Amino acid sequence: MPIDIHTDLTALQTANFLTLETLKLVDVGKLPNQRTLIIPDEGYTIVDMDLDRADAQFVAWEANDESLKQILKEGLDLHHENAKAIWGDHVKKKSPERQLAKRFCHAVNYGAYPKKLARSLGLSIQTAEWIYARWFQIHPGIREWHKRVKADLFSKRLVKNPFGYERYYFDRPEKCINEALAWCPQSAVGIIINTAWDNIDTNLPAVEVLMQVHDSLTMQVPTDQVLALLPLIQEQSLIKVPYDDPLIIPVGFKISDESWGAANDPCEDGKNPHLYQQLKEGLDNAKRKAA
Repeated sequence: MPIDIHTDLTALQTANFLTLETLKLVDVGKLPNQRTLIIPDEGYTIVDMDLDRADAQFVAWEANDESLKQILKEGLDLHHENAKAIWGDHVKKKSPERQLAKRFCHAVNYGAYPKKLARSLGLSIQTAEWIYARWFQIHPGIREWHKRVKADLFSKRLVKNPFGYERYYFDRPEKCINEALAWCPQSAVGIIINTAWDNIDTNLPAVEVLMQVHDSLTMQVPTDQVLALLPLIQEQSLIKVPYDDPLIIPVGFKISDESWGAANDPCEDGKNPHLYQQLKEGLDNAKRKAA
């Protein structure tokens, strides 16, 4: 059965289980991995499937940005490539610029401005303004996407995602810009992951979906069938997004006989090469059919 877990500190405080004094003793940084609480039934294996960099894929396709699309198609480290584009090829994968690019570019893509970025990321306003200008210089298509969303918001009070769904806004348009920018990619992600869930539930009775978390599904499958089922789960989850250049978002897998928190890539370090090849061929076939 699907799992429903709630954490309600207010209720605990009301019941006198938590007080201000006991809360002071909680070191949030040392809490255990809560995903280890989700364990499979006997004879079953946990499978975690997630869409590969889903939000970034939609931003690249909405902007029709060929350089970002190519990075994603080739499976390169997006944040490292973005950092190199901003600061130069000398930037290494472990350089602090990579993490800064990850946080900065994601926020800018969804409408953040330099003053707020400077405050939240601990930068000077001058530095934030330089990175901001540099990002749009490299990727002008993102700015054009922002302009299209703003034009629809101010003229029609709506935005539309690539599947044709519309959302109307009734507040002042200037207050809704960031929310409208985020809605398009994130609503489309929801459509893909829920369509995948429906496909799996309809066509793969051996697979039991336990929960959905934004761009991922957690499920359990019979342990003796797990490697055979992964390519079938992938097939049900590669959903065509109807852009002029059709988008198929790849999926990744982690599995564990122990718990959700212990799940690892089944093809990591060269393991299960036949499975790796099956998954690669399945993705390639889906992209050819979508083209």
